[in-house]
Amino acid sequence: MTPASNNEIAQTFDASLGMLARLALAVMVGFLSAVLFAGWYSDKHGKLPTILAGCISMMVGLIIFGSASSFNLLIFASFLMGLGGGFSESTCMALIADLYNESRRTAMANLSQAAFGVGAVISPLAIGWLLKLGISFRIGYFGTALICAISAAIAFSALSMRCETTRIESYINTRWQELIVDSFVLMLAFGIMLYVGAEIGQSQWLAVYFKHGLNAKRELAACSLSFMWFGILTGRIAGALASRIVSEIALIRLCLVLAALSQSALLLITGSPIFGLVFAFLFGFFLGPVFPTIVSCASGAYPLRSGTVTSIVVAAGALGAAIFPPAIGWAADFVGLKTALWTCIAILSIDAGMFAAMRSVCRR
Repeated sequence: MTPASNNEIAQTFDASLGMLARLALAVMVGFLSAVLFAGWYSDKHGKLPTILAGCISMMVGLIIFGSASSFNLLIFASFLMGLGGGFSESTCMALIADLYNESRRTAMANLSQAAFGVGAVISPLAIGWLLKLGISFRIGYFGTALICAISAAIAFSALSMRCETTRIESYINTRWQELIVDSFVLMLAFGIMLYVGAEIGQSQWLAVYFKHGLNAKRELAACSLSFMWFGILTGRIAGALASRIVSEIALIRLCLVLAALSQSALLLITGSPIFGLVFAFLFGFFLGPVFPTIVSCASGAYPLRSGTVTSIVVAAGALGAAIFPPAIGWAADFVGLKTALWTCIAILSIDAGMFAAMRSVCRR
C-alpha cells in the first residue's frame, strides 16, 4: 500500500526520498520488535494469539496512517503496521510448517505466500484506480484496515475454539539460544536477509522509478507494483509445482540468478514503461519462490521449534528490509534512484553465490 502511494505521500507531506525511506525503516523496526518474541511465544502458548495480535496492530496502524495530519504520525503508524507483521507473518508460516512435511511443506509455503501476493497485487491497483478517479490515496488505508478487522475476527473465532495444541516438549530438545548460533539456520537467515533487501529495496521504490525514470503517468507508476507482485504470485505457484521435482536449494539458486538478470534488464531500458512492466513482472516471477522455500528449509530443520526458527529467519529478512530500502532512498538523494537501485542486483548476486556454495538438499 505505502510504496504504491509514495508519490502522493511525497506531494502531500512535501517529503524527500530520504523521508520516505524513514517510513520503510519504521515498518521494519516494528517488525523486528515483535517477530522474535512472536516465534518464542507461539511455540510455547500457540500461534493463534500472536496472529490475532498482529491483525489488531496492523488495523490500528492503517487507520492512523489514513487519517494522519503530520509526517511523524505516518512514522508511528508505519511502526504499528510493522509490529503487526512481526506478530503474524512468520507465525502463519510456522503454522503451515506444522501442518505439512517435506516437499508438501515447501509447496504449501509457496502457495500461502502466493495468497500473500494476491493482496500485494490488489493494493497498488486499488491505489492507481483511486488516483484515476481523483480520490485520495488515504481511502485505500481505511479499506485495508477493514480487511485486517475481518482477519482479526477470524483469528479470534479460531482461538475461541481452543483446538490448537502446543508443543512444550520441544523446549527439552532445543533451546532458542542454540538455534540462533546454528550454522545452518544462520546461513539461511543471511540468505533471506539479502533476498528481502533486494525484494523490498526494489518494490519500495518501483513506483517512484517508473514515474521519474521511465516517465510513466502516476496511475501507471502506482500500478507497476501490481505487475511485480503478480509475478511473485505466479512465481510462487510455479515454485510449489517445481518443489516436487527439484531440491529446495537448486530452486533457490536458479531463481536468484534469473531475478538478478531480470532486474538488470529493468534498469537498463530507458523511457519505456511498457517494457518496464514486463521486466517488473519477470523480476517478481523469478524472485517469488525464494522466500517461502528458504523458510520451508528452516522450519524443516527444526519441526518441533517451527515458530522460533521461522521467526529467526524472518527476522533476518526484516533486518535486510530495514537496511537496504532506506539506504537506497538516502543514496538516491545523492546519486539518483536508478544508480542506487543497482544495489539490489549486487546483493542478489551475492545471495546466489552463497546458495551455489551450499549443499543441494536442505536438512529435514
